[in-house]
Amino acid sequence: MSSVPAQELSLRTCDDVETFEWKDSDGKTHEVPQAVFNALKAPYRGQSGFGLQHQYVLSQFFDVAEYKLTLHPEKCCENNVRTSLVCKHDPAVKTNVAYHKINTGKLLNKLVDSARVPDEIKLKLCEKSTAEHANTWRKTYESKRKQMEAEDEAGLLAAEQEVQVEIDPTAAKRNERQVLLSEFGMRALTSAHILALHFLLGCFFLACRIPFNVVRNVFFREFIKGLCHAYYPHLPTFETLRTTIVDNVYEETILSTNAILDNAPGKRTLSYS
Repeated sequence: MSSVPAQELSLRTCDDVETFEWKDSDGKTHEVPQAVFNALKAPYRGQSGFGLQHQYVLSQFFDVAEYKLTLHPEKCCENNVRTSLVCKHDPAVKTNVAYHKINTGKLLNKLVDSARVPDEIKLKLCEKSTAEHANTWRKTYESKRKQMEAEDEAGLLAAEQEVQVEIDPTAAKRNERQVLLSEFGMRALTSAHILALHFLLGCFFLACRIPFNVVRNVFFREFIKGLCHAYYPHLPTFETLRTTIVDNVYEETILSTNAILDNAPGKRTLSYS
């Protein structure tokens, strides 16, 4: 970023006040005091305190110093110095700012709303911003990008399936079954649902005397996936099944059995006074 270069054509002294000649962007020359001249020469008219993110926003604009004529007799920075900021990617996005009144939040909104500013730059501008407008744009952009990625992935999968069908005549039926199974049982599970299904799985393995390593079997896992797609990612490992889950089933079974026996006929002792 660079400001329009000032030209110090001459130095004059009038009533003990040094004045400098400043040539504006239109080629007109103005006599200004040193403070105004220094402000016109400085980047962003000497306004400072910009953080890294603010500096990146400013880097998307050309910094143009402007001298403003006023009817006020005193020439000073507040009355006569302004900053014109023009977007590098979209010249239609521009603003004229009073002395030390640059607001990077407003500039960010202008960049986000411009169709000519690349999305990559907008994303970098918005990723660390807490402004509502920037966050709304970022969420919308990420949603669209995920949708496009999903569409690309679906298109690639369809192409792969077409190739499979040409090679294997049974692939079409297999793909159809997979689609039907993926649509079945898509309800989201809570932790309570998962624990309940773990318990039922433990009962099944323990009561039927099924080897615990069956849980590793790819066909068994696909069977569970078909029955409850949402439970599939939570299927227990071999170690978890044979220890924690089966231990819980065994402990609950023992407690239940003892409770039944304690109340069975002949278990209680009758006392007579």
